[in-house]
Amino acid sequence: MSKSLYDDQTTHVDLAAALGTQPTNGFRDINGQLLSVVKINEKDTFLSQDSGTEGLSDFFNSIKPTISSTNFDTNVINLQQKADERHSLFPIHKAMFFYTWRFINGLSLATDVDKQKAFNQVYQDLNAYINADIAKFLNSRPNISISDINAYIDENRETYALMAEGLVASALVINSHELKDKKEAKAYFKEKTALNIDMIETNKVTGIITHTHGVEDSSHSKKHRPPAITKIEKYIKNPDGTLKLIQTQYRTPSLVDAEVYEDTCLFSGETLAANQELTVEQQVADFVKVIVEKRGEDEKNTPIVYNLLTSLSSSNKQDKTAKKNFLAMHAYNKTAFNDSSEQTQPLYYVMNIPVNQFGDTLDLKSGNSLAKEAAFFADLATFDTMPKKILGEDNISAIEDIKKLYQAFLADPKAPPYFCKSSQWKDARNKMIELKTNFSLNFENFPLPFSKFEENHLTALYQLVGDNSTDINPELGSKLLNLKQQAYAYKAQRFTPSETYAIKEFLEKHGTTNDLLTKFNQCFSNNTDGSQDSTEDKLRKAYLKLYLEAFSGEMTLQKELSSLIQGMFLALNDNDNLKGCKSGVDRYSFVEGLDNLFLSYLHTNPESAVNKEIEKAVTDYLSIGSTEDFAIAIHTINNKYNAYSSSMDASFNDANDAKNIASGRSSPLKAAMINTNKFIPSIYTNIKQGNAPIVQAEKNAAKRAVELVEIAQKRQEQLKDYISPPRKEIQSEHLQTDNESEAYKQLCITVLSEYTESWSWRKNHKEFAKAAIKSLDDASTNVTKTITGLREKIYTEKKFNPKGELHARLNFLLEKAPKPESPSPQM
Repeated sequence: MSKSLYDDQTTHVDLAAALGTQPTNGFRDINGQLLSVVKINEKDTFLSQDSGTEGLSDFFNSIKPTISSTNFDTNVINLQQKADERHSLFPIHKAMFFYTWRFINGLSLATDVDKQKAFNQVYQDLNAYINADIAKFLNSRPNISISDINAYIDENRETYALMAEGLVASALVINSHELKDKKEAKAYFKEKTALNIDMIETNKVTGIITHTHGVEDSSHSKKHRPPAITKIEKYIKNPDGTLKLIQTQYRTPSLVDAEVYEDTCLFSGETLAANQELTVEQQVADFVKVIVEKRGEDEKNTPIVYNLLTSLSSSNKQDKTAKKNFLAMHAYNKTAFNDSSEQTQPLYYVMNIPVNQFGDTLDLKSGNSLAKEAAFFADLATFDTMPKKILGEDNISAIEDIKKLYQAFLADPKAPPYFCKSSQWKDARNKMIELKTNFSLNFENFPLPFSKFEENHLTALYQLVGDNSTDINPELGSKLLNLKQQAYAYKAQRFTPSETYAIKEFLEKHGTTNDLLTKFNQCFSNNTDGSQDSTEDKLRKAYLKLYLEAFSGEMTLQKELSSLIQGMFLALNDNDNLKGCKSGVDRYSFVEGLDNLFLSYLHTNPESAVNKEIEKAVTDYLSIGSTEDFAIAIHTINNKYNAYSSSMDASFNDANDAKNIASGRSSPLKAAMINTNKFIPSIYTNIKQGNAPIVQAEKNAAKRAVELVEIAQKRQEQLKDYISPPRKEIQSEHLQTDNESEAYKQLCITVLSEYTESWSWRKNHKEFAKAAIKSLDDASTNVTKTITGLREKIYTEKKFNPKGELHARLNFLLEKAPKPESPSPQM
């Protein structure tokens, strides 16, 4: 990374212009997105443009088989009827686009020009094969679902990956001195396969446009490089075609201490010398410095949160990483105050909750000190980022008292390393428990406090209820008359959601007394400013209700709810958060998908199918719904519309497919508890990632690369005697036909047929070879002349490759051609 990400010159105008262009070439992904590469400010940028239901139809029309297609047509019709669900189809063409490039980077030290040529050749063949394979599957049986297609893709993921690798090895002249053995290959692939290309993806279902910036370093190279922090910006399109930025977040692998082995740069662009230690504290300070410099004055002290998506346990290896990050948090926060104890910088919180359902429950009274520390700062991150109008003055005051205790810990030169070991801990913990307990007790009564009505309005309401009780249905009348009886005893409390809606319904039906309806509408569903709840306020209230269910009281559903909590938190807090897990791939991509879903709800068309379903789930939850029902509803929506969206992009660019695996448990929210990668709730029927590790470059692909290098080198050694210099004059010494035999003719047919049946070679050359075979079936054909003519045809191509496979075979056949007999000596 040679400079700060903030030096990137790409503007909103540039992005909008790029999205307005119609690419002259590209490939369709299975979900209908058009894949292409364009230049933005002279930089290659990958576009993945969603063209809606038309794009889905175009894809299926392009792969329709020429053979019997009864099942194919039926399945396509069914899938097109579910077009809004297209982003739950795994984007296999996009995944293989990036896999091919990353394997080229890992396998070859060829020039950029040669790599580009190899990619163009390889991906065209690979893409055609995938299309034919999917068409064959869709034609194999009726009633194929999205889940079935994703399962088939997962089953054949290795085939596609192996094909890409074989094609790459054949297309490139291998320079393999860096791949001496599998151990060295793995290390090389860890650090050299990131593609470093910006990605822009549009999604007409959610309405979100995602710009994922490329990075030079792989997320697996963190022990010897700065962390591969990826800047990710989310936009929506304004009616005039311009873009509006709605979120900036940063994906990162877990921050760890690194031993830099070459001159390198931090996130801000500051250079580190070789052999210098790069601590987590340095990385945090560097990141926060960049964020603060670009912030406006009004948000300068808004907290920054590192959403560390790992689980904690007394025996978990990730505990070491978490400990370093909490220590780095405290070290940075000490610098946030001046000598007068005034806060001059934003506080930085680590929110480390168990999104994959493993490890210890985070509890302020836990026996695991790290779990206690994590529980407290998850609480503080939640409450200190919540708007005041949602919290209320009493809760704001309580939070400030808790923060003062934390500040006293930071200021104490003799303080222990962790807050939970300090003298301030007990008071802070008890105040936090009291805050959450009181918040929980009053939470059901969010919508409307009695105290918002002046006494004369309360009197008018109860008089109106009494006067009209016979005109309303018994259930509604009973609720309102009950309110009349408890009016003054509970005036400081709030109406329950059902009571609030009942009052509103009643007033709209029966008119007003003393402008009662107007006053009520001013207060409806809002605790402070006299206006109706916004979508954001409703979602924040749902978040708080969900969080308190998971992190206070019995906490029985904490692990099952944590991924949903993290997704909501990110969508609600556009404050430049860091987010990531061990590699910044697996848990990150799952939580990022939920983030996208809620961003859609907050910022895009409320009448879209996906947003209507979210609105119903949120409204039900705030009124009468249970927490478990709400979680199931949201995950069901995500599975249906958004299982594979732009949340995968950073992974494709870096380490490839995330190893997210659905649990298969009968319980809809619980994970399988077999290993840390099987954490997706079983409600996700469309996520099929069992074979994802196969295509992670630093693992199996690196091992295979060594073998492919050896095979390619042996093959080139074997073929070198048959490869002629490029563009030399065609020789005619073998054009005699007298000595041609049936055996030679059959040799030519066999060699060419074997070539056409291989998937490893260029499509146009296969067509040439097939035409030659057909010609050789004619008994009158001059065999040697046919082979020579075919070689001449290849020679005249603009992209002639002297080491191409068909060219080598033709040279071999001409070498084996019968030689003309020597003339008889003159007598």
